Amino acid sequence: MTLLRPLSVAIALVAALPLPAAADGLRRYTVVVGANFGGDDRPRLRYAVSDARRFGQVLTELGGVAPEDEVVLADPGADQLLEALAALGARLAAERRRPAGGRIEVLFYY
Repeated sequence: MTLLRPLSVAIALVAALPLPAAADGLRRYTVVVGANFGGDDRPRLRYAVSDARRFGQVLTELGGVAPEDEVVLADPGADQLLEALAALGARLAAERRRPAGGRIEVLFYY
């Protein structure tokens, strides 16, 4: 998980950069993660995955997140989590190049 911190910092920096001029639109992206199993030395949680799914649902219903802009991961391995963050980083970079502009917000929930 040592790569997780630099990758999430990179995503945050891309999202924080000013967008090209103009549109006043807002687009929200989320990566929502629930992990019931935190490791052999930790007690197994009961509701982390279901809580994450419900939180993601609230974000799409009330939080202005389009369903296609949300990623929900249930008990992911490190590789799966890093892949999801890398894919989000690529989407953010592509979004910034679009001429429409606007504001981008990213929420990472674990």
